[in-house]
Amino acid sequence: MIVMITSEQSTKVDKMIKDNCKEKIYRPSMWRSVPCSRKAVKDGFCKQHHPDSIKEREEKSKKEYDKKMKSAKALAIDAAKKLLKCNGYAIKKEEGQ
Repeated sequence: MIVMITSEQSTKVDKMIKDNCKEKIYRPSMWRSVPCSRKAVKDGFCKQHHPDSIKEREEKSKKEYDKKMKSAKALAIDAAKKLLKCNGYAIKKEEGQ
């Protein structure tokens, strides 16, 4: 079946594509990248794919990760100290701590 489109329909499609985000998204089910279907908000990108938004999300994620790792490290140190104390080892406090 062949579908014919008019020039008016073609210009509508072209306009829709221009108004959409210019980021390409990989679709595993299609085995290829396709344009993002969201409307462009700023600089030709949607809110999710705008470089500023990506940077903000990465910074927030890194802060949360660092916070979790810091608390995990503190818990591991406390557990190690308790274990050493149970086994009869004396733990000397280093200067500056």
